[in-house]
Amino acid sequence: MRTITSNPWGSNGVIINSARRRRTGALASAIAHAHPSIERLEARQLLSQGPGFPDAAGTGNGLLGIYYDDGGVPASWDNTVVDPSSNFIGRVATRTDPTINFNWGAASPMLGMGADNFSVRWVGQVQPEFSEDYTFYTLTDDGAALKIDLKDGNGLQTIIDDPTYHGANPGDEKAGLPVTLTAGEKYNIVMEMFENGGDAAAMLRWESLSTPKQIIPQTQLYTLTPAKPVGNVTDLSATNSSLKSIDLSWTALGADEIGYRILRSPTQTGTYAEINRVGGSTCVDSTVYPGKTYYYKVVPFNTAGDGTASNIANATIDPLPAVAPGLLLSYYGNDSLTQPPGDIQVNGDFTWNGASTNNVDQTGVINWPDFTTFDSPLSNLISSASTTNFSLRWEGTFIPKTTGAHTFYT
Repeated sequence: MRTITSNPWGSNGVIINSARRRRTGALASAIAHAHPSIERLEARQLLSQGPGFPDAAGTGNGLLGIYYDDGGVPASWDNTVVDPSSNFIGRVATRTDPTINFNWGAASPMLGMGADNFSVRWVGQVQPEFSEDYTFYTLTDDGAALKIDLKDGNGLQTIIDDPTYHGANPGDEKAGLPVTLTAGEKYNIVMEMFENGGDAAAMLRWESLSTPKQIIPQTQLYTLTPAKPVGNVTDLSATNSSLKSIDLSWTALGADEIGYRILRSPTQTGTYAEINRVGGSTCVDSTVYPGKTYYYKVVPFNTAGDGTASNIANATIDPLPAVAPGLLLSYYGNDSLTQPPGDIQVNGDFTWNGASTNNVDQTGVINWPDFTTFDSPLSNLISSASTTNFSLRWEGTFIPKTTGAHTFYT
């Protein structure tokens, strides 16, 4: 610990023996002025030897993290940068993150999401501890953007813009230009990142004269409390795009919504249940059966709650192609009748594109014409399907050939 003992008050009456507490950058400047032999940086180091008393210690709770199960797709015009339209769409989930300090590696950033091709947006406010120039740093895998409202009338300004693909090594860190902030003031901030493939990470740091380079602590980050989304979608449409899905589309409101809840009912006046939450203004419902009609609404939402439901749209899935008489088989890629495999086929009669890892509640449906001629339905008739950890359901109509009591065996 270094102290100055020859004249502890200095010629201008400034306390320079500050091993007991941290001073602000302004005090460091005063010390350097009072003692020309002491450089400004050296004074800062001298003053930061104590436990530290910032000008504006915060009480924050973190930032709102909005996680989208799509993103990171290379641009068609340049595969070294991301296509921005691929980010912040698809299934969406939210949580409050105390800090942005994640090294997910090859794991998923959130339960139920894939480990690749996702994007995240953090929104809230940041509160500086000192009235100084701050430098912000992002370290992400892959790219990122950082925006802050400096309260100069220009709204959110981008101070870091990194649309490229890279890892999260020290040399991949990006720094913004220094910005002048006032202690105790809260500034709106948005950080965005995207992931294409491989490992993923996201970290947000800052640094000032009196603040060593560090992850921005939870105490200096605050979530916002927005109003509920205003207005409602009036142009929801539903289109039968194939035997296995219905395409939904609408015009986004732009009313502070995080995303949209997708509601579905088997009848127009029945109970509508949520089947998905998405960012953007499109959704593909692949949890449908041939020969059935589905009714939909979309509801904008944010952390304050739901907005108003949209108009009702409906579409009907065509019946299966004509095949030999038999029962309808649903094949599931687990043992609980909930998750089908990716692509399955029976005897070349009908191919069904089942669930991807992003849509775990889809149901693969196949017409199974014959129960007497196969040795193993999994090894002989269904391609690209697991032979372990699966479940099957047959359904249809049974017409007895004779009248009377019948005994069934399984």
